[in-house]
Amino acid sequence: MTKWGKRAVRGVMLVTIVAILSCGGCGTGTQEIAWHGNPPETVKPFRPGYFGARFEPHSALDIHPNDHELAWSIFWREVEGFHQKVVAAQYEDNQFTVPSVTSFSAGYSCGGPQYSPDGGTLYFTSERPIGDELNPHSRIWTTKRDSSGGWATPVPLDAPFNGNRVSSQFALMDDGTIIFSRRVEEPRNNDLFIAEFVDRQYQPERSLPGAVNTEYLEADPWVDPQGRFLLFGRFDDLTNGFGGMDLCISVRQPDGTWGEGISLGEMVNSYDEERFPSLSNDGHVLFFTRMTGDGYDIRNSYYWISAEAVPVLADVLGLSDR
Repeated sequence: MTKWGKRAVRGVMLVTIVAILSCGGCGTGTQEIAWHGNPPETVKPFRPGYFGARFEPHSALDIHPNDHELAWSIFWREVEGFHQKVVAAQYEDNQFTVPSVTSFSAGYSCGGPQYSPDGGTLYFTSERPIGDELNPHSRIWTTKRDSSGGWATPVPLDAPFNGNRVSSQFALMDDGTIIFSRRVEEPRNNDLFIAEFVDRQYQPERSLPGAVNTEYLEADPWVDPQGRFLLFGRFDDLTNGFGGMDLCISVRQPDGTWGEGISLGEMVNSYDEERFPSLSNDGHVLFFTRMTGDGYDIRNSYYWISAEAVPVLADVLGLSDR
């Protein structure tokens, strides 16, 4: 049984968490933030005491532009069933407070949150219905900060691709363009798609042009805000990969297509399953999840490493000569 198959028997509840890191007096996001300063040169667990058994992650870490807020997903093990929720936590006195469920996710499944470039809007996926819809599918929704500092009533993203199911993890560029994964019939795996935001409206989605999509499963995209490169997961076999889901990078070509996906290599990938890559706002830290264990004893945790220590990533980011 693959690890994707094993997840179906875990009997856990998916929850999405938005962690609010308030760092009074620490300044703007251009300064070093204590919670992700001094990344290791080899892969290490990231804050395992907080992201442990109860709050097991299930998405990329998305960092607010001011570096003081995060959004991510977790596994909630104490509650039966698969339901996603958005919960909030604060960072005070060098520690995270206990997360609490946000108002807009109460009663609905929500996941995959991501901040807009200005930080004022939160994008996320949800299976909440539109009107009297009886069998809602997963769509991208948005919510904005209200005058009290909370979140306003969510609205579905006005985009043609939102008429069909969207996988929970998607990627947002500064210009509004969205990259997401969706199941395709041939070869019955997930591929990556792109929907450009042109003249203040979304264009119909198309398969990500170039050499990224293969006969294998591609999912969990994270894109550079300027659209220069893309991180994603590929469920390869043991011949071409390290086993399970591996993390790859694709560089956008001058003609707008995307280059072949290149493995991040043994510094990141392993026999275990790596998913949900993301970078810190300064581009110096790589975060991702790794699933370890077997059978019913499977754990998903956040890991981190200096981007400079990952050769293929360092080359793309221009960090190799530093």
